[in-house]
Amino acid sequence: MIKDLLIPFSTYPEPVPSASIGAAVRFAERIGAGVTALAFDLEFHAPGNAIANMVLDLPAMVATAKARAHANAADSTRVFEDACRTSAITGDVITYRCEESRITEVVVESARLRDLTLVPAPEAGVQQQWVAESVIFGSGRPVLILPAAAVDVPLTTIAVAWDWTRPAARALADAIPLLGRAETVRIFTVGDEKAIPKTHGFDEIRRHLARHGIDAVCDRVDGGRRPIGETMAGYIATHGVDLLVMGAYAHSRMRDFILGGATRSMVAAPPVPVLLSH
Repeated sequence: MIKDLLIPFSTYPEPVPSASIGAAVRFAERIGAGVTALAFDLEFHAPGNAIANMVLDLPAMVATAKARAHANAADSTRVFEDACRTSAITGDVITYRCEESRITEVVVESARLRDLTLVPAPEAGVQQQWVAESVIFGSGRPVLILPAAAVDVPLTTIAVAWDWTRPAARALADAIPLLGRAETVRIFTVGDEKAIPKTHGFDEIRRHLARHGIDAVCDRVDGGRRPIGETMAGYIATHGVDLLVMGAYAHSRMRDFILGGATRSMVAAPPVPVLLSH
């Protein structure tokens, strides 16, 4: 069961969109979960350069940035608390005072004791994208990426990208509680993306999901040599998918990992909410 959610708030240079906060709270209400928000009251330090301080007035710039981050954290917290009161879900806020470089570390550590972390996709910049990638590959728990314009996370039609790999199996298992709530569950493979074991068909995954009381429609998709992200986005649009479930892939186990094509597309610009597991 998914009962314990986490949503980190970006606070600088721009705050987390209020729509994303509302979507997270509505999703928590829909599945009967509680949610914790992480807000960051960021610290900034001017470099010790006397000439630069005189020319650019770095202390004043630092004070302005700090005040902006503090105000954004306070505003996002207020929006979150108001939304929680309206929906009557259990919500709490943890505020960290730290430097920007520690944000991902704090979020990853917090995510390890949550069932699911919701990360709003960035409208600009890379901070939230780096947070999402770090949680996916560093927390051991699933992540739900919220499109920048998302105001809700419907669960009417859920699609699972399936290719018999370990990340896909992990994502499927993590999503079982959500699949059970859907009206329609679709399993699809992109036939020309990678080699699918010919000894396995869709019958086994249907059998597995049926044991959980879930009926699934299964499709094999021909990507036509298009980029995998484009193929998946086309499938989502054609079938009215509300939520995509997929495994997250990287080509290296090092910290500076290189994301797989589909993972990169869905983290940077998800067409719908995307649940990713590794």
